[in-house]
Amino acid sequence: MDATVAGLVGAGLGSAAGLSGTVLAHMLQRRQERATWLRNKQLESYSSTLRYVLRLLHKRSSISASGQAVLGQDSVKEWFDDLAEIHSWLAVLTVCCSAESRRELAPVQRKLSEISDRALEGGVLSQDAYSSLVSGYDVLVSCARRDLRIDL
Repeated sequence: MDATVAGLVGAGLGSAAGLSGTVLAHMLQRRQERATWLRNKQLESYSSTLRYVLRLLHKRSSISASGQAVLGQDSVKEWFDDLAEIHSWLAVLTVCCSAESRRELAPVQRKLSEISDRALEGGVLSQDAYSSLVSGYDVLVSCARRDLRIDL
């Protein structure tokens, strides 16, 4: 093999290696950016869903003489707004969470829909509905810890 051919082969291999390195670096960067975007979307979705569940759980206008929380007429609109926010953020969350979390959140979504339907029909929320919201909150926290890899 003469020097010209050897030079051309070396230049071809060098450019192929350089191009391969560039393509590989681009693919790895893209994968990392997607993982970062997904984690940020999960963090936003979990924190917003949890925030509105807590707002809903702690919203009250007064406490009755028997110690029961009372939601006055002045707070009903805010309560329904918070309920709508939970539905909205939970829908976004089920798009970006892990498959395992999606399975665990499905019953929470169903129970939340039942609570919404009952509230829209003018029914009084029972202690069972309140307990369902609390257990839904616990499921959300558990899923958030797993998906966001937070071990506390």
